[in-house]
Amino acid sequence: MTGESDRGRADELCSMSVASLTEALEGGQVTVVDVVEAHLERIDLLNPALNLLCFVYGSEARSAARRAAGTPTTSQRGGTEPLRGVPFLSRPPRESRTRTTAGRGPMAPSTVWR
Repeated sequence: MTGESDRGRADELCSMSVASLTEALEGGQVTVVDVVEAHLERIDLLNPALNLLCFVYGSEARSAARRAAGTPTTSQRGGTEPLRGVPFLSRPPRESRTRTTAGRGPMAPSTVWR
């Protein structure tokens, strides 16, 4: 995606709700590769100013998208993996000597020491 119309399409993909994105993926209006590329472009555009993401695994995301593109859709697999192809962001807690679970539940003893 590099042209003006591609930018508009990328903006549209990045602003879709999870339900709409899943529906578009299931209906074949977009591919997993399109969605991942749009989100990686958005990260490249915004992250330098926001400095939110320390690590972006673009190559891995593209590889996973290509693998997912060659598999049956969620509905074709009987409803398993309902979020297949929907990008998400995971950010670890700030670097500190604190518990990763805020001391709740069975994971309370888990601690990240950096």
